[in-house]
Amino acid sequence: MNERFELILEILLKEKKISVGELSSRLGVSEVTIRKDLTELEKQGRLLRRYGGAIPAENPQQVVSHLKRVSQQQDEKRRIAKFAASMVEDGENILLDAGSTILALAKELHGRELRVVTNNLAVANELLPDEKIVVEVIGGTLRKASGALVGPWACRSLEMIRVDKVFLGCSGFDPKLGFSSENAVEAETKQKMLNCAPEIIILADHTKFSRPAFANFAKLDEITKIVTDRKPDENIFKIIRMRKKEIIIA
Repeated sequence: MNERFELILEILLKEKKISVGELSSRLGVSEVTIRKDLTELEKQGRLLRRYGGAIPAENPQQVVSHLKRVSQQQDEKRRIAKFAASMVEDGENILLDAGSTILALAKELHGRELRVVTNNLAVANELLPDEKIVVEVIGGTLRKASGALVGPWACRSLEMIRVDKVFLGCSGFDPKLGFSSENAVEAETKQKMLNCAPEIIILADHTKFSRPAFANFAKLDEITKIVTDRKPDENIFKIIRMRKKEIIIA
């Protein structure tokens, strides 16, 4: 990434929002150049264009790469995935988003008669050899940190999709704000997935209940069930149950 990109992201992270004109003045380049820079950074999933300027899409210090997440809480994710797989019936159409726990679920689905829609390249690759599973991949811009296809193309594709169940991973949870992702562009894509099925199932290991992530994508009222590996803090558990949401300890 070039030095000007880094400066733009540094400014956004500090100020949360800035206009094209302000960036042009501070960096000593034309507004045309700044617009091109913002467009490229948005394609990379690093910021969001808003109201003649931009806002940050993530906090780089908090982003954890897909490869690192896969190696964390493996046993817990496997338990969650096995239970989630038992919730899938043969012949169903399901949507799997990006995330290491979702990838663990895909590994449990081999040999099933299913149609799997996904924006997760790792999931598509995992299911590629399975002749019984029909795999449909949503187009979009590849966010390399998660292996997810996100952005406007992905969102437009999701508007045309209807499945039986949606399985979503998350990076964090807050009782008031709901479920969140490390990246706002990915969060927008997840929001579109909420409209794709009557049943929205969150897969989250216990560490996700300890803090919210950068960008919210679903309120508690917008999901159907939560599958986790350990009962969360008693206050959080009570709030989830009071909202009449099923939380399953795998």
